Amino acid sequence: MRRKRWLTVAMIVTAAVAVMMAATSYKEIGKKLEMQGEDQQTMLVAGYELQTETEASTAKTETSDTEMASETEKETKTKETETRTSAAADPSKPVLKLKQKKIEIKVGDAFDAVSQVSEITDDTDDRSALFRQIEVHGDYSTDEPGTYTLTYTAMDSDGNVSAPVTLELVVKG
Repeated sequence: MRRKRWLTVAMIVTAAVAVMMAATSYKEIGKKLEMQGEDQQTMLVAGYELQTETEASTAKTETSDTEMASETEKETKTKETETRTSAAADPSKPVLKLKQKKIEIKVGDAFDAVSQVSEITDDTDDRSALFRQIEVHGDYSTDEPGTYTLTYTAMDSDGNVSAPVTLELVVKG
């Protein structure tokens, strides 16, 4: 009978510890997903151009217009510039911001790539939905010294992709 009681107590303690660990984990996730309100800023990465369907058709038009008069070429270039300007300032794309552009760690240190994202905003999706859509491209190893480049992007529910943001990860020996 005593054995059953001890086993029951041990199971209850184990379950309580598991619940406490889960609650702590959810609390940490909640901290990462908190909006920063008025302090929140957005940013566009200079030099990034994503070719949209409009730009692709403009490029095709440019190719076929090379034989036309210079006046037509000027109009096409003006349209292309307008298209690029509107694409670069497209408010429907998510905007991703990292805590820093470069991070240094020691060999063997833990590194969570997604935790490097400080802000992510969009015109329709909320922060938690966008956080689940973050993609990190680039290979790295925390066990080997070196400099690694990671590229971050995010896609919203409308299929809009953010401008890529890069992080330089330096693993020191």
